[in-house]
Amino acid sequence: MIKSRKKSKFIYYKEQAWKFASLYIRQINADQRGFVKCITCPTIQHWKNMDAGHYKKRANMATFLYEKNLGVQCHHCNRNLDGNTPEFEKYIINTYGRDELDYIIDLSNSIQKYTWFELAEIATEYKNKLIANNLKLS
Repeated sequence: MIKSRKKSKFIYYKEQAWKFASLYIRQINADQRGFVKCITCPTIQHWKNMDAGHYKKRANMATFLYEKNLGVQCHHCNRNLDGNTPEFEKYIINTYGRDELDYIIDLSNSIQKYTWFELAEIATEYKNKLIANNLKLS
């Protein structure tokens, strides 16, 4: 007999937070027709065909949902080039400045342990950003 496993609240809200953060990052940077440029190469595609990539990898909870650690990337840069880190770094410096890059690096060296409730709050914050900007929730 196989038992069905219920997702923990932590996993559920982590997935929800990422879902809404990813939707927000990809859509807020898109033009009126829904097209967006990859931050690490010249590729332009519809936001639904793009990823929200991480400069510091998503395994690090301290930077996982930090907005300035996220950027729109094509599948090739995000998946095949493992985030195209050198170009992502240039993007952060050009967009936010060297101090922000240093902050993200420092943040990535810290330990962050979210509770399910904190992840639920983050999910709600990103969902509200989507609604406030008249963006799609799925």
